[in-house]
Amino acid sequence: MKARYLGMMIVALIACKEPVQEPVVQNNGLIGKWKLTETFSDPGDGSGKWMKVKEAFVLDIKTDSTVIVVGKPIFLTASSTYVLRKISQDKLWFYSPKSASGPDSRYIGYKVTATDLELAYPCDEGCVERFKAIK
Repeated sequence: MKARYLGMMIVALIACKEPVQEPVVQNNGLIGKWKLTETFSDPGDGSGKWMKVKEAFVLDIKTDSTVIVVGKPIFLTASSTYVLRKISQDKLWFYSPKSASGPDSRYIGYKVTATDLELAYPCDEGCVERFKAIK
């Protein structure tokens, strides 16, 4: 009887154990590393969906306004290094002097919190990429 009771107590304690959670990484505004987690695309009729990415890339935004792209981005494709030329309340202006086809300048809408970054590219269908802060 005691062995059965002891066994039930051990099972109950194991069942109540909290799952290990990933630590939450927080960036300082735009500065820090951001990993692509989801993309949103809408064909223009409002039926768009968020899709998890299979192959993520990383944006590493430095304090000197340099942006290093690691992986295969969807929009910033001219170079692997950009400079943030201007930051307004809702837009980022990226500039790449090292583009193969000459200087490249683009603007991207954005929303940022300490843990999340959304980049909204100018396109007809509503193109947005969602990033999470990483170490």
